[in-house]
Amino acid sequence: MKDKFKTKKETRQEQEKKQPGKEGAQTTENNGKNKKAEDQKGTAPVSYPTMDQIRAEAEEQPPTVYVVISDASGTPIRRVAASNEIGINRVSWDLRYPPSELHTPSPDEADFGEFFQPPTGPLVMPGQYSVTLESRVDGKTQRLAGPVQFQVNALGAEQMNEPDRAALHQFQQKVARLNRALTGAVQIGGDVDKRLTAIRQSLRDTPGDMSSLVSRTDDIQNRLRDIMRAMRGDTVLRHRQENTLVAINDRINQVEDEERFSTGRPTQTHIDSYNVAAQQFGEQLSKLRQLLEADLKKLEDDMEKAGAPWTPGHVPEWSDR
Repeated sequence: MKDKFKTKKETRQEQEKKQPGKEGAQTTENNGKNKKAEDQKGTAPVSYPTMDQIRAEAEEQPPTVYVVISDASGTPIRRVAASNEIGINRVSWDLRYPPSELHTPSPDEADFGEFFQPPTGPLVMPGQYSVTLESRVDGKTQRLAGPVQFQVNALGAEQMNEPDRAALHQFQQKVARLNRALTGAVQIGGDVDKRLTAIRQSLRDTPGDMSSLVSRTDDIQNRLRDIMRAMRGDTVLRHRQENTLVAINDRINQVEDEERFSTGRPTQTHIDSYNVAAQQFGEQLSKLRQLLEADLKKLEDDMEKAGAPWTPGHVPEWSDR
């Protein structure tokens, strides 16, 4: 990197350093007369940034530099963050596709990071790839270098024929897509549970007979618990070391973990486990959609009509009439 990409604030501060301040006027006395003299060495004094400049600096997305990995067809498959510093920098790619879920370190992981492994995607297939160095500054993307071609090899890949490689790649992508959807559904379920907690508090603070709305809240809560148990397992019994039924999340995690370093065609056991998980997840996802998009929405709309305190998760109704 010959130069560092600077933020608006850094650019302004550098310009300010180059502007020497104007020295104040000096008053001298000469032959009983006051004469005003100004030091002509300086230029205009440094001005305070405008309100628009301050807002633009605070809301600016910092400049970023990254490498983009593309497959043999030129399709980008991975973006890896690089350093935005002057000089020679190093960035590494783990030869994998992106993970199917975001990774937000928990407080426990911050304290015991060596025992936690962040989510990873499946390994790419051996073959030819290319890499480019790019930047994104002020919403504009620019290619800085590349593309550079390189070859990816894998131990044991020479024992795989082309159909086996294709089967492995397709299966790993299917598992990753299912895991992505499952992770999102579990997260949404957790958000709905928090909304229901707020709804209960709101109904307690609403005057009048709210028993009907409370009963509907209980029904939604119970159905949500059944959905969450099917997707992520029975957490209540697991915390007490009791045996529980295999959840959708258990099947997908096992398949994904065991396929992560595979160099062979997917086993029938993994294929069967995926098929069971896919069928079960499709059923639970439909139930979650019905619960969220219809039943919960109708409950919140009726709470608006009853004048209940606003709860997170929906836009309030308002009219000046």
